[in-house]
Amino acid sequence: MLIAPPASPEGPQQRARISLVSEYASVAPGSTFTLGVRFDIDDQWHIYWNGVNDSGQPPKITWTLPPGWTASEFRWPAPTRHAVDIVLDHIYEDGVTLLTTITVPKDYTGPADIKADGTWMICKDVCLIQRGSAELSLTCCAAPVASPDGAAIIRDAQSRVPKPLADDPDARKLIQPITEPGGKAADTIRKGFVVPGATRLEFYPTDACPALADLLAEGSVKADRILLTLAEPAETVKNRPLIGVLAVWFGNFPQPAYYQVE
Repeated sequence: MLIAPPASPEGPQQRARISLVSEYASVAPGSTFTLGVRFDIDDQWHIYWNGVNDSGQPPKITWTLPPGWTASEFRWPAPTRHAVDIVLDHIYEDGVTLLTTITVPKDYTGPADIKADGTWMICKDVCLIQRGSAELSLTCCAAPVASPDGAAIIRDAQSRVPKPLADDPDARKLIQPITEPGGKAADTIRKGFVVPGATRLEFYPTDACPALADLLAEGSVKADRILLTLAEPAETVKNRPLIGVLAVWFGNFPQPAYYQVE
């Protein structure tokens, strides 16, 4: 079974459900494969990205894996910027699939049961802490068997994961980092990017990014350059890069390109 059904809701108002999705129904010993934790989210509700948020926390997943199997850190699809009054978060609506790489030991054979236990904050006009579990049974044998349905879900999620800018020579030529004086305060600086031809830019900082003074006002622009004021004195942060996701829109294309920058 490649796409595990969602677990039964734990509570009377379960607003998101999780399931496990694999690109393979059967995997080979010593191989690696991509597994997804899929969140299906009720209309008008949202969960949170694992970067900087004013009010929310990202989901947490605890794995139960077969002996010797390991799971990598998640690859998170790019979020949506969500501003309400003075509160800015980065969220997922409708649904999202978090991706991990599973490594199978060389000497493993037979059935393999995988379980994910999740805890997440989900919000609309109120916020709830909810929990759920999902299970998936695979087999491990010499001849792996792919599943078109699961592979399609994995490919769609992967297309939404930001590409490392360092790995894309053409994008590196186009996207240029810039630094300017901070403006109002003499001891501050602004950092950002110029992307010739872009019609809109947004920046979503990770927790590793230097603190930003006004991400709400400066983090989304309809222009080909974006500048963000750093919160700490210039001397402290002048050599620290912005770390996060840069979303780039061109022309009338509704979907941006996403790049992991650092």
